[in-house]
Amino acid sequence: MAAMARFLGYLDRSTFRKLLKLVVSSQQGTDYREAMQCLGASSSLSEEWLGALLAGTHTLLQQSLRLPSTSLKSDTFKDQLQELAIPQDLVGDLTSVVFGSQRPLLNSVAQQEAYRFEVPTAKFQKLQYNMTLILKEMADLERRCECRLQD
Repeated sequence: MAAMARFLGYLDRSTFRKLLKLVVSSQQGTDYREAMQCLGASSSLSEEWLGALLAGTHTLLQQSLRLPSTSLKSDTFKDQLQELAIPQDLVGDLTSVVFGSQRPLLNSVAQQEAYRFEVPTAKFQKLQYNMTLILKEMADLERRCECRLQD
């Protein structure tokens, strides 16, 4: 994030918008490799800068979309972006993505990536015991095979 904020100062708004569209499309599951190559060729950005900007923007959007829209307020978000030293003209574009009409779609994609698996403690302990037993039996089999090979 720190590298991204440092590089954003040298970036014009149209290039940033292209980068932001690239990140949004990647979060929607679209293949963005060709678009990234075109962006790298059309702008004067080095691979290091482009990588840092892409990773930072992706992380920023991903973390922002994880929070429910009820707990993240637009003004607070803008203030936090300014604290990260993100230029004011780019703050509006980021805010429009996080709070705009695409948020429900981006949220649904982001929620599909995270899974939570819950089981009762007794079931978990039984699973843990069975896995330990299987691993022990595998180790015993390996030792038997090694002994046979040595004879």
